[in-house]
Amino acid sequence: MKDDGLEQLLIKVQGFCIEDGDCWRWTGAKQSNGSTPSMQWNGKVGNVRRHILEARGVKMKGYLAWTSCRNPDC
Repeated sequence: MKDDGLEQLLIKVQGFCIEDGDCWRWTGAKQSNGSTPSMQWNGKVGNVRRHILEARGVKMKGYLAWTSCRNPDC
């Protein structure tokens, strides 16, 4: 994905968040486990953090996407 795609993704994500210090607390849909932020991006519904990392070029197969603050809503 191009950098402009990442920028558009971050704009969309930010629209579903409330800024709380260094965190963006997710207010949108969550996966069935109730704690993982979820949204559609490029025709695929999935983990918001995973969408962001993949858009940054990180290969996610076999890895979990989590936050450094350990807040499940961030």
